[in-house]
Amino acid sequence: MDLAIDTIREAWGGPVTAATSRGRAMFSGMIREIREGAKLHFDEITREFPGILDHTPASFLSINWYLSMPEKGGETSVYRHPWHPRDERFRDGYGYLEDVVAGDPVATVRPETGDALIFDTRNLHLVRPVAGQGRRVSLSFFLGITGSGALQLWS
Repeated sequence: MDLAIDTIREAWGGPVTAATSRGRAMFSGMIREIREGAKLHFDEITREFPGILDHTPASFLSINWYLSMPEKGGETSVYRHPWHPRDERFRDGYGYLEDVVAGDPVATVRPETGDALIFDTRNLHLVRPVAGQGRRVSLSFFLGITGSGALQLWS
């Protein structure tokens, strides 16, 4: 996580700090293994937990740095489709049916070990199941750009 933060700080050229909630620094950086895929969903902390962040970001990003990738499968697809209340009719448990993004532009990436993927978490996105030998393991966290231009991190 230190290497990721140092690299981001150098590229950004400005402050990179932990997001805060009620004045306390929030944790950032989780190592995740996704083998069975992840349903179509979006991540937006201010919609899911209103008022949780002391400084509401103007932009939301997700960073997934791939520590290991399988031989096949594990692709991430990000749709040009930010969540909208009308999407709730496609709700399927914690995620959404893929019908909600039918016909929408999509970027699908199958990263290699060592790659990092950065995208707007408010757009609907999914992960396909692992289909070959190996593991899909990533270091993941969220990044918000505040109105002052600082970057804040959380998980």
